[in-house]
Amino acid sequence: MRQFCVKLGLAFVPVLCGCAAAKFYKAPVANFQSGVNETASTVEPYFTELNRMESQYRLFDKVHDSKDWGTEDLKPRFSPETIQVRVQALEIIKRYAQLLSDIAGSTSPDDFQKAADNLGKQTQSLADTVGKLAGAKVPPIGDPLGKLVNFLGQIKIEHDRKKALEVAIKAGEGPVDELIQALRDDTVTAVALWYEDQKQREVIVLGMYNAQRKSATSPDAIEALMKKVLDNSNEAETLRNLPVRNLFDDFESAHKALVSFAKSGGRPSGVAGLAAQIDVFTQQAKTLSDLVLSLRNVKTAS
Repeated sequence: MRQFCVKLGLAFVPVLCGCAAAKFYKAPVANFQSGVNETASTVEPYFTELNRMESQYRLFDKVHDSKDWGTEDLKPRFSPETIQVRVQALEIIKRYAQLLSDIAGSTSPDDFQKAADNLGKQTQSLADTVGKLAGAKVPPIGDPLGKLVNFLGQIKIEHDRKKALEVAIKAGEGPVDELIQALRDDTVTAVALWYEDQKQREVIVLGMYNAQRKSATSPDAIEALMKKVLDNSNEAETLRNLPVRNLFDDFESAHKALVSFAKSGGRPSGVAGLAAQIDVFTQQAKTLSDLVLSLRNVKTAS
């Protein structure tokens, strides 16, 4: 009987160790998810602000050419559908992080598989949407989405939570990194194209203000024109100089740190370094979110 009890106790040791080791993933995974959430909430208003200034300069074009404004002048550079694709791609990564968090906090392998299946369906749905919008200035995320769908469909769930986490993190390395890189490159390119247009249109705007300046009847009127010119220019520069590339670079580094941690076997000694790397990402995401929000608030107030 004593030998049986000893054997029974030893049989539970791996399970208990797996649960204990899995706890080291909980806080970093939760913080990673928080950073992704903040990033997703920033992308939509960021592109919306670019659209607003794009429409503003398009209307100035018509004024310069003495043409009437039309609904075509309000057509945004980035359609609501393509902005939503970008937001949804980040949502997929956020839900991937949620899957990891679910694994870290659950004791039922069936729950792991169900969560993976649900995420696979959401990812496939987004991949289908991207296919339908092909050529509509959507980011090149089709291939990594397809890889993520395949991974989620084939995921092998272990009964040991620690092993399940490491399987999921390592298998998600390629497609999640590719998604992050594609979104970063797409955003940086989009802003560069927008800024080139903005610089050309700014010449037209300055010409219009110069015409108004010549007919200004008081110093106050001239000062008001100066303020408009400077405000428009400063807003455009602020949008262009927001640290979007840095955000995605830190996003990528945080994910790579999570993968490295899993590859190392989730050793307790590596928790602090992982947490620090993810904290950099979450802080950058919060900072950029606050900057975009403050920019929108300033425009609303004015």
